[in-house]
Amino acid sequence: MEAIGYKNPLSIKMFGLALEGILRDCGLSYLKRRTKLKIQTNLDLTGESNTDWLPKCDHSTAV
Repeated sequence: MEAIGYKNPLSIKMFGLALEGILRDCGLSYLKRRTKLKIQTNLDLTGESNTDWLPKCDHSTAV
């Protein structure tokens, strides 16, 4: 997003489509299936990527 100056952020749908293409280019498969409550994927966050993707929580203010 930095390349486009944060002016046109991706929607959830477009992010999923872009991610699918990026992983295909890297030789990885992106699988997803719909369940009753959610969509399951074969993606898993590693310890390195947790800091980039998961929100930060200040334990002193957390209840």
